Amino acid sequence: MTPRAGSTPRGADAVRRDARHGLLHGARLNGASFLDARVEGADLTGASVRETSLKPVLDDRTRVQGLTGTVFGPASLEGSGPPRELAGPELDEWLNNRGAAVQVLHSRTGPA
Repeated sequence: MTPRAGSTPRGADAVRRDARHGLLHGARLNGASFLDARVEGADLTGASVRETSLKPVLDDRTRVQGLTGTVFGPASLEGSGPPRELAGPELDEWLNNRGAAVQVLHSRTGPA
């Protein structure tokens, strides 16, 4: 899944997709579903999200500078240490400390 900059995959479904190193720069991912998607090293620079469902696998190479909007978590973080889940405030902090301006919403299916 590699939308071109400025594309709008409304309701796009990236369930169990491999988007590692994908170029999602500037994409509008409103209502998209990234459940169990591999986005390590993907470029989400300048992308927008609105009520986008996340449960992706991220790493420190995933670029989120300028990512804006709202997401549902959680996400898995993999890399140099053991994998860990990021949800709620932890996911919010991870994204926003890397230049995103994203609000993590309470899960649709359970507590944040």
